[in-house]
Amino acid sequence: MLRQGDRWIKVKPEETHDVAITGFAEGRGKHLGRLGYVTTDKGAVGAGFTEAERQLLWGEAKANKLVGQVIEVSCMQFTPTGQFRHPFFVRFRPDKGAA
Repeated sequence: MLRQGDRWIKVKPEETHDVAITGFAEGRGKHLGRLGYVTTDKGAVGAGFTEAERQLLWGEAKANKLVGQVIEVSCMQFTPTGQFRHPFFVRFRPDKGAA
């Protein structure tokens, strides 16, 4: 919490990490037939994708082009077991190869 005059402002920690996609899953409910989430070594990432991105990425996943690509993920922190806490997809990183 930060104090600004007589107001208090809640500030949450945020950090970004570049990770390789290791897997994916089809969505459920309104995302059926589209990408639901991708998996990484640090956990699953399902938030942050637009509807158009989900449709496009599902096509790439079915064509075996999604696994191995690097994405930037924003999270609050890591859990004690080394997994993302509240991960959010930011963007693809075509300039970086999978390590």
